[in-house]
Amino acid sequence: MALVLVWGGVLGGLGYALITHLPTLRSHAAAKGSADPTAIAIRFEETPSWMPKSTLRQLANAAHQAMASASPLEVEALQRVHQEFLASGWFTHIEQVRRTASNEILVSGAFRTPVAMVRSEGEDHLIDEQGRRLPLAYSGTGARPRLPLILGVALPKPAESGAIWLGADLRAALNLTALLRQRVWFANGQVQAIDTSRFAHEGIVELVTDRSTRIVWGGDPNDRSLSEMPADRKLAALDAMYQVSKRVDNGGDRTIDIRFDVVTLAPSSPSSDASTEAPTDESPARLTASVP
Repeated sequence: MALVLVWGGVLGGLGYALITHLPTLRSHAAAKGSADPTAIAIRFEETPSWMPKSTLRQLANAAHQAMASASPLEVEALQRVHQEFLASGWFTHIEQVRRTASNEILVSGAFRTPVAMVRSEGEDHLIDEQGRRLPLAYSGTGARPRLPLILGVALPKPAESGAIWLGADLRAALNLTALLRQRVWFANGQVQAIDTSRFAHEGIVELVTDRSTRIVWGGDPNDRSLSEMPADRKLAALDAMYQVSKRVDNGGDRTIDIRFDVVTLAPSSPSSDASTEAPTDESPARLTASVP
């Protein structure tokens, strides 16, 4: 009889404690469920060094908006952030979005890496090696990443970020960028642009240096043409000029044609503008140099 009374007292005490503290527990849960999403820090496991801080802030704001209609402490909020970032065009994939603290979310994924910029409608758009347009463009005279600028593409930019920018001219420029990437004279910024203005009608891509020299490369380096030297011979010609003068353009403001067995050099037109104008068909008196 005494044991029954003891257990009855224990159970009664537990019931009283639960009833007494239940409003407090409910209040605490409600407070956690209504946490302000903007108070949650969004961190990325690996952040590219080239990415502007303003872009990281935009991604964080997008995550906060995605969580606005769900409790930021629920799994649904993490799923929404995952979907938002995948749709942003910045990531090749996202492995995980997880909470590391009550006020912090960690994103594990791979950012797309820009390899060039494409000028279109007055803006310079970042693209990756596949030609996907990244959601960042530059205008005016502000600072830009040290990337080659692709000029003269025929087709407009894709409407959606992350979509592939179509066009054989752009593909030829990207293939040339991949081929030249490890060359010191390309990596150090002597080649500032790849002009595709002549590609549609002549199948020609040109390099434009920081001294306004135009180097007539020719066709897509991935499409072997019997009418032109192979890509390795063209590279040998450019390497030879760089070895002599430490300049891929051999130190002068001129037009250099490396398509054939004999490299042809001609003075540049005084009215040429390396950043905006396509070359003319006029051919002044030429000097010749043998390809090594």
